[in-house]
Amino acid sequence: MDWELCLSVTAAIVLAWLSFRFIKRFVYPQTLLGDLPNRHVLITGCDSGFGRAAAIKLDELGLSVFAGCLTESGASKLARQCSDRLQTLILDVTNPDDIKKAHEQVKQHLPQHTGLWGLVNNAGIAMFTAVELTPLSEYKKMADVNLWGLIDVTLTFLPLIRKCGGRVVNISSIAGRLSIPNTGPYSVTKYGVEAFSDALRREVSPWGVKVTLVEPGGFHTRFLAEGALEKKLQTLWESANEQLRNDYGEDNYKTQMASLKAISLIASSDLSEVVEAIAQGILASSPGTRCLVGKDARFIYWWLTILPTSTADWLIAVGSRLVRRFLA
Repeated sequence: MDWELCLSVTAAIVLAWLSFRFIKRFVYPQTLLGDLPNRHVLITGCDSGFGRAAAIKLDELGLSVFAGCLTESGASKLARQCSDRLQTLILDVTNPDDIKKAHEQVKQHLPQHTGLWGLVNNAGIAMFTAVELTPLSEYKKMADVNLWGLIDVTLTFLPLIRKCGGRVVNISSIAGRLSIPNTGPYSVTKYGVEAFSDALRREVSPWGVKVTLVEPGGFHTRFLAEGALEKKLQTLWESANEQLRNDYGEDNYKTQMASLKAISLIASSDLSEVVEAIAQGILASSPGTRCLVGKDARFIYWWLTILPTSTADWLIAVGSRLVRRFLA
């Protein structure tokens, strides 16, 4: 009976979701805003990945982009690829002095009595490791970038955004909705981004400010392309104390490595879908509050978020066994 009820509820949700998507896409399609050169947007984390691609795209569309980069080399490479409208800033979101300096630079370049139309909080780092094998220092390091840095940047620039009823686009993750084995430390930061964004959206709506969460699944950004996740997992495993390694066992370590291989196998190399979601958040007349991006996010992980917890736990355990059997 429980399974029949579960299937009925799931079918009803699927039908409602498909109907909503059809109406939204074909009956009431989004219209895009105009006057693009006079709309100024700040994007963080533009050295590579989503941030770099979004900066190039918004510049091509004609917006005035402030691109925050962590390194001088990243800034110069981006500047060479874009128009003179795009201005690069050296911005480490964990450095309050960098954020203050960036704020002053943006204010100086904004036309008088003009606010900042858009903020794209993209800067982030990732590692996928087991909860107990991850030292607290690594939790803090990731939170400093993914959560506290995002909040600091948002609070600093929010008065300029409220001034023109602008947009905030926060890059979260499907891991901000679903925490599965070996993503716990990363999910902690992204769940925080989701909570912050929900509260912010409801609090700034009286000023006409719209807040959008972009929630990508797996994409081949530099973390996957350079094998950084595997290297980090290996480092943490080798630095763990002997008792902990014995308790978890070599097979568990191999399963964790296999799960990273699985993520890489289903990840997409096409960043354009994420970039389009960012552009919609900045330019759509009525942007959505959340945008799931990627086939894995929409067709695999999302379903696990709406199923009963016990059912989702069982399916995740089955998936882990399959990964261990075929990829470890």
